[in-house]
Amino acid sequence: MFVKHEFPLPSKEERYQNINTARPRLWLNPQGVESFKAKLKQDPAYCGFDQFYKYSVLPRVAEGITPEPKPYPDNKRVVALWRSNYSDCQTTMCYIRSLSVAGVLMEDDELLAKAKAALLTLAEWDVNGPTSRLYNDECAYRVGYGLAYGYDWLHHLLNDEEKAKVFNALFLRTKEIADYAMETAKIHENPYDSHAVRSLGMLLSPCCIALLDPNSPTYAEVQKWMDYVLNYFATLYSPWADEDGGWAEGTGYWTTGMAFAIEGLNFIRNYFGIDFYKKPFFQKTGEFMMRCNPPDAYRTGFGCQSNLGQKPGPKMAFNMRQFAGLSNNGEYQWYFDSIMSRSEMAPKDFSNKGWWDLHYDDVVFRHDFGTVPAKAPSNDVTVSHFRGVGWASIHKNMADFDKHIYLLAKSSPFGSISHSYADQNSFTLFAFGEPIIITSGHYVAYGSQMHLSWRKTTKGSNAILIDGIGQFSGRDWAAHHEARSRSQDITAGEQKKRMLAAKGHIVDIIENEKHICITMDATEAYAETVPYLRNYTRELYWIKEADDNRGKIVIKDYVSLNQEGSITSLLHALNPFEISGDTFKMPVGNVNLTGKVESASSGVDSITQSDKFDGVEDASELEGLDKQSHLFIKTKPAKRHVLEVSLSFEKDGKSS
Repeated sequence: MFVKHEFPLPSKEERYQNINTARPRLWLNPQGVESFKAKLKQDPAYCGFDQFYKYSVLPRVAEGITPEPKPYPDNKRVVALWRSNYSDCQTTMCYIRSLSVAGVLMEDDELLAKAKAALLTLAEWDVNGPTSRLYNDECAYRVGYGLAYGYDWLHHLLNDEEKAKVFNALFLRTKEIADYAMETAKIHENPYDSHAVRSLGMLLSPCCIALLDPNSPTYAEVQKWMDYVLNYFATLYSPWADEDGGWAEGTGYWTTGMAFAIEGLNFIRNYFGIDFYKKPFFQKTGEFMMRCNPPDAYRTGFGCQSNLGQKPGPKMAFNMRQFAGLSNNGEYQWYFDSIMSRSEMAPKDFSNKGWWDLHYDDVVFRHDFGTVPAKAPSNDVTVSHFRGVGWASIHKNMADFDKHIYLLAKSSPFGSISHSYADQNSFTLFAFGEPIIITSGHYVAYGSQMHLSWRKTTKGSNAILIDGIGQFSGRDWAAHHEARSRSQDITAGEQKKRMLAAKGHIVDIIENEKHICITMDATEAYAETVPYLRNYTRELYWIKEADDNRGKIVIKDYVSLNQEGSITSLLHALNPFEISGDTFKMPVGNVNLTGKVESASSGVDSITQSDKFDGVEDASELEGLDKQSHLFIKTKPAKRHVLEVSLSFEKDGKSS
């Protein structure tokens, strides 16, 4: 599952032969700074700097930096405090970065003084305390980045004692992350640690570049960390991806993964002249977001943080604009424009405020790349297959949101590992602006009951249960993920192997004049939980309709068992179903869905529904959340099953 290719990486000697010891190094070099200053004096709005100053500098000056986060009560992780702590660290990081950049480029001594004071305060935070990797890695990443950016851009303002103070804090924090990635997690041998892999771009790249000093006694160690990053990006990056551009963890984690990788890769390209964007994955990964998370869709997708109620947001758009700039792809710019036409540049919601500063990103992009003319994608029926991660999509009228129909299917060789779920052979359906068959559940928190007992399990997906049993999900993974002792880490490693083994794959995609058929096999996904399963394949048919106001898909499941058993086909929707005999109907927005059991070789035992999230017993997790409907089509027991279900959907007011 690793990406296989050759990438010409300079030798260790060549990388550092002409190392530039001048500062800054992160984003702009000294020549770049002088050039930017000159253009800014001519045009205060150059590269959107006026908006950056208005929204990313002035408000931060008014707010100041946050105090050092406090420990959890009794040192037991509390989700709300975990989030607020790393949001505070994000605020402090952005304060230092924004004021440093603005102060240098505007030659504003007051801003520089405030940035320096904040940097020295940040250097005093306990490197082994609540902002350490072991305690809260999201905090650690942001504190380390803030120290690196401040040390690099404010270096000329620090005296020797201050330089030593910041350098020491930065070195120790970088060492903690590097040691974890290289020695504890060993992501070169055991690559499925998403946070450790993410640290390469988010933290290690900027920190190592900031720390590189041939005259420092730490130089050899920093070089070792930097070489690890460069070698990983050149070879194994990313273990979640394939050369078709897919991302096994899903579009939500593609967004965060790419956001931090993009910044790290830009730092590397600017400083070392090594362009990792030439790798096949980066050349194609924009297609994954384009085809598996289109601008108008929501409650589609798979894995953690799939878009549960929200359409793709601004950071997804910014990532896509980056790839538009790299590849001169106008469709990616269309994606960006479609999202930003309805989005703020600085949303206040947690998933944006706690993570990004888009006005800074905008200045950097416009300076480094420039804008590409937008081009709308084709409205023809298009099929995309991301083979390495087992995702496939079909679109019709993609650029016309009122007529857009979108089917997404998954059967992945990554199984249920990490942020992937036990949803092999599953699908979602979106049409005419409405989510028809949905990704079920809500995002409460990683490790919550909603996450472990519903969303990560098969019963939360549009797949099947066999005798009420789903695929192996590793639902106790969170306990292992939080493990601290070495013995527990070994257990976590074994758990990862079991989740990875619970896999599926897309066998084939065939198109003719009448339909498109996606064939998927999830036999191995049930191997541990249903050992008497011999074979399970699903055929998912997209019926070609001439009428743009209607659509139809057909789901055919083939199950072979070594003993008699029943199967239950699951379908999830926002609204209740009206069940009558072997048919069921459901309106959602301006769309009407009609489903029908076309045939069941063993006979239908029952068609029922529920609005409960089975296994979510903590009432506080459900407070304020909308209910959803879960349909169960259960067959009678048999050793062999062929179950065919059709789903027809049309705009309200159109005849079927």
